[in-house]
Amino acid sequence: MLSEEGCGHNPKITHIREEEFHQKRVTKKRKQILWPIIWTLSAVAGTYGALAYLDVKAGIPSSDGSHLLERAQLPQTWYLTPAVVRQGLEVAWREIDSLTIGVVIASIVTHVLTRSNPTILRNLVHVTSVAKWTAFTYPLTYTNWTHLAMSMTALVWFLPSVVHYFDGDLFHVSAFLVSVPLITSCLTHIAYRLNLIQATNLHAGASGAVIAAFGIYCIVYGQEKVWVPVGLVFRLDAREWGLLFVLHLVYNMTQASKSAKRPASMIHMISFALGLAYAHFNMKHHLWIPLVSEASSIWGLDTAGTEE
Repeated sequence: MLSEEGCGHNPKITHIREEEFHQKRVTKKRKQILWPIIWTLSAVAGTYGALAYLDVKAGIPSSDGSHLLERAQLPQTWYLTPAVVRQGLEVAWREIDSLTIGVVIASIVTHVLTRSNPTILRNLVHVTSVAKWTAFTYPLTYTNWTHLAMSMTALVWFLPSVVHYFDGDLFHVSAFLVSVPLITSCLTHIAYRLNLIQATNLHAGASGAVIAAFGIYCIVYGQEKVWVPVGLVFRLDAREWGLLFVLHLVYNMTQASKSAKRPASMIHMISFALGLAYAHFNMKHHLWIPLVSEASSIWGLDTAGTEE
């Protein structure tokens, strides 16, 4: 038999003890509810406050979108035609914004780095109750190239129109996109604590933020015909695609034999609801514009970003 002292110098035993300590620490954190909520509210408030300050400092117009070109309209046919495809590609190329491009580039670079060094991936993905700061980083991580390609395609599909709705204010769009993963990771933690989901969830990818943008799109441009790959040649109103998407998520969450899909489906449902609510309650005018105005008065900055 090994003595207690001998065990302390055995690397294998030491590793087991470290793992047991880590698991106890994680289990203790997963029992918390109030602190994760406080941390999330603080993180969201800090994100909005910091980006509102940068918005004012940069002197970017954020109230009316009068500096933007008029948004192009595609033919509203219910079926896909070569002309619609050509016009859609032309419009997408013309209206793509720097934020969308930046997210795509950052996601690709991060994915290349994480594939070459798995340690980077472990430090960026978010696991319920393990670390809080990774709620900021996990949207840039992906499990494989297919996951990355699907998320970035959807991002390019919908985000430029959402940026237009946000009057081209990239700081505002960034605040919204960053806040969505913070909120969903917190709610996932609560769902796990209340036994609404049985498995802890590994958060990776920007699908939640992209789906939230889709939720905004369904409210703002709900009557516009949209083509998505699963529709073959058919084009439906954005709100009809949104309804089908919700039904798909509900189906996934009700399948007892597919419990692994429940956390992801729950995150997607919450993200979609956040986008719908943000546009429906016009938070652009009820939250962001007053916040920018308040930031301007607090920090003594005018709308041109110079000191008064």
